[in-house]
Amino acid sequence: MRKFFRVFCWLAIVFVFLASCKKKDDATVTLYNDAAITGFTLGTLTQYTPGTSNVVATLTGSNYIMVIDQVESKVYNRDSLPIGTSVSGITCTVTSLNNGAIYVKNTTDDQFLLHSSSTAIDFSQPRIFRIVSSDGSYTRDYTVSLNVKKTAYKTFAWKQKAEVDALKNFTKLRLIAVGVKLYAFGVKDGTVVINKSDDEGVTWNTLTTDLTTPLTTTVCENIVVKDGKILVLNNGKLLSTTDGEHWQEVSVVGTPGLKQLFGTSTKEIFALSDDGGIKASTDGGVNWTTEKIAASASLPSAGIACTRFVYAPADSTDYVLMAGNNGTRSVVWRKISKYGGINKGGQWVCLAYETTNKNPLPLLTRLSMVCHSGNVLAFGPGTTAYQTVDQGITWSANATYKLPTEAYCVATDSRVRLWAIGTNGKVYLGTYY
Repeated sequence: MRKFFRVFCWLAIVFVFLASCKKKDDATVTLYNDAAITGFTLGTLTQYTPGTSNVVATLTGSNYIMVIDQVESKVYNRDSLPIGTSVSGITCTVTSLNNGAIYVKNTTDDQFLLHSSSTAIDFSQPRIFRIVSSDGSYTRDYTVSLNVKKTAYKTFAWKQKAEVDALKNFTKLRLIAVGVKLYAFGVKDGTVVINKSDDEGVTWNTLTTDLTTPLTTTVCENIVVKDGKILVLNNGKLLSTTDGEHWQEVSVVGTPGLKQLFGTSTKEIFALSDDGGIKASTDGGVNWTTEKIAASASLPSAGIACTRFVYAPADSTDYVLMAGNNGTRSVVWRKISKYGGINKGGQWVCLAYETTNKNPLPLLTRLSMVCHSGNVLAFGPGTTAYQTVDQGITWSANATYKLPTEAYCVATDSRVRLWAIGTNGKVYLGTYY
């Protein structure tokens, strides 16, 4: 109690001082009633040989990005610290909204001490950080955890599986996976060619279809996979196949005016529509309804890709992420899609482009977007892999998934492995070895 009394006394002195300054200098002091952690950076880390005091390396803590989950009030490192890294005494720099006061809870009692970036903290167990609003009326607690590799995990790498003449020199290319079977749709000499691999990318066969009308070159941008079927939009007709050779036309009800298929959720198929909106089907493409859009904003017109992942705050819910470019910059849209229980009718929202956002998704052609082992990744021309850890708002390069030279057009299969094909016909498997 004495410690808290001293703290309140000091606060009173500070407020009196601020008030006197205001009278003297006619300055305005604004206090806020909200609190949040806005930044968290680790200081220098030391890695030891496990079980010994032998120092292996001194690591730069800022290289290990700390994720701030504002929904769950949690802070944690995206990539595990190397095996043998000591977390029993680490400094950290924490920033707060509107300069709220930052405290750390003791591990032995309920007392909170004012945080200092020069004081080492024991992170061998999760620690509670408390942010107090600048007006003192509101507090918010965050659980901060540091993850360290317990064993020498395998590392991710791209390895060449084959070099296939039939996959070389396409003007357009789209790689998809149905289970563990791979399909490559490409345009060569003005004709759509479909190649398929049943043996994990080693050998590829060019397929002959039973279609009476050839596929148009726009098909490569109009492909989705749903419930083991490949669906394409060809000259306004919706076609489906389970093997790439035998095709059926889907008996679409009415004239929904579909422009481009772009993605799926657990229950839905999504398409851009001729009227500038988004349509969805929950019965394999037979019936289509108009999707709700939260606000008027430009939908992408080229380089469109889509992925989905589990939306953790709610049961049986997908987070669907769609991106592309509108001719001048990249735009990213999302829908929270509930597929269990009563459908709450989620709507599409454009993740607004902010001039203060230093890491928006770059303008990428031939965009591929996948979710791999919890990592949401975007690929375009070049070798850089971009990752978002805040559900599509900001994107940064992730060196782990850097593509081999000439590789692009990335897909993920049912075994959560990444595949990529290059302009040189080389096929790559990306997984942990």
